[in-house]
Amino acid sequence: MTDPQLTDDFPMDVFSALCPSRESFRNVSGRWGSLVLMAIDGGATRFGDIRRCIDGLSERMLSQTLTALTDDGFVLRSEDGAGRPIYALTSGGSAVTVKVKELRDTVYAHLESRSVETS
Repeated sequence: MTDPQLTDDFPMDVFSALCPSRESFRNVSGRWGSLVLMAIDGGATRFGDIRRCIDGLSERMLSQTLTALTDDGFVLRSEDGAGRPIYALTSGGSAVTVKVKELRDTVYAHLESRSVETS
């Protein structure tokens, strides 16, 4: 199959089951993906630091989420001087994380305005 980004025959369409963007979109917008991206946003981060940052996230689910985000090209896995894995955002991951944070801020503002309206 040819790369859909390189042809006019197959435009990106997240609503299409065949669109390759759908899997990446699911990985970013799923239960843990956006939180993991925001946790890594401060710079290279070790697995345990990410795990402690996000309440309720199991080691297994963090591992699966990091693998998916790495496969999608949003996260880069490397090793520190002691051979332990560290994770950082790629340029694409940084761009997506900016949008995720904007969404987070919009949700915060909405919830704050709702609480003022009901008071």
